[in-house]
Amino acid sequence: MQAAVAEDDAANSLRDANARAARVVGRVSLYLETLRLSDRNEPLSKAVEEASADIARLTALLDGDADELLASALNSVAGQMTRSAERLDLEHKGQYRLDIKNLTVVVDRAGRSIPMHRMGGGQNWLGCHLVALLALHHHFVTAKSPVPAFLVLDQPTQVYFPSVENYDALSGAVDETEHADADLEAVRRMFELLYSVCDELEGKFQIIVLEHANLPDQRFQDSLVEKEPWSGIGDHALVPESWKRQPTAGDVDLD
Repeated sequence: MQAAVAEDDAANSLRDANARAARVVGRVSLYLETLRLSDRNEPLSKAVEEASADIARLTALLDGDADELLASALNSVAGQMTRSAERLDLEHKGQYRLDIKNLTVVVDRAGRSIPMHRMGGGQNWLGCHLVALLALHHHFVTAKSPVPAFLVLDQPTQVYFPSVENYDALSGAVDETEHADADLEAVRRMFELLYSVCDELEGKFQIIVLEHANLPDQRFQDSLVEKEPWSGIGDHALVPESWKRQPTAGDVDLD
């Protein structure tokens, strides 16, 4: 009798222990299922996932032809660069191309290639930049790319003058430019190239030039937005004198 009672007590204790263990397991499972971990890197991880999805989508659109498309575009750009370099009469003759690995311009000549940093001279560097930019925009426009179809050039003819001081001394008058000690033929070739690219693209591309030099050529004169040069005096200044007025009631005095 005592043995039977002891076994029954042991069985009850085991059942109680199992029940308690089951309750603990249930509560732990519920906690883990409803727990939301906070991760500071979660936004970054989500951004990486979205970017990876975009890469996969674009790669699928290319259908494995990315290398061929890039090679074709670079060949087209190189041909345009070479033609423009010939029109500018650049010092180094040969096939001009973009080196997309080093992001520079290279001219291929018989036996060797010359990168832009070894060409020397401001005129050569300006020429390389011009032919590259114009060729890229020509490709973007003809390929109907969403790249904005305009180019802004700030004082590109400066390299054709003997010094920065001589260039800065120009007031914008035609006679000053004609009598300046500058390579005016190279200046004309540069503007003729700019005009020719715009003509080829039939009004789909715009070039804005900020310049001190003023050529007498009729097409150049017709292209001027401001007919009178900015002398900095009177109304021929960035902030014209006519904009100034006496303060009236209600104005804020900024002085």
